[in-house]
Amino acid sequence: MYLLFDIGATKMRLGISVDGKEIKETKIVPTPKSFEDGIKLFDEKFKEISKGVKIEKSAGGIRGVLNKNKDSLDRDSLLTDWIGKPLKQIISEITKSTVFLENDTAMCGLGEAVYGVGKGFGIVAYIT
Repeated sequence: MYLLFDIGATKMRLGISVDGKEIKETKIVPTPKSFEDGIKLFDEKFKEISKGVKIEKSAGGIRGVLNKNKDSLDRDSLLTDWIGKPLKQIISEITKSTVFLENDTAMCGLGEAVYGVGKGFGIVAYIT
């Protein structure tokens, strides 16, 4: 089982996939401006959708610029309290899984290239 997530300025989305291709269940909630409140809400919604089932891997995006290790937010004008916090580590502790963290726009572009309107093309660009 896999956890997929998106942390945007206004909403957080969490989804569970059994096969890595189809999202089975999702939760969409407002994104708290406070990192601590955001993590508590993430943990709560994760527990609701995972129902205690083991997660193999987690992958998701967050708005803003990640640091070069891609484990925390380096810059963002809206989620300022999230900057410099150990996001990847905490999500890994919550999910007890390996976590892949990327910029949310890059994740959208990847999704469109592999499964969306860019599928089958050699070069795909995504702009938001």
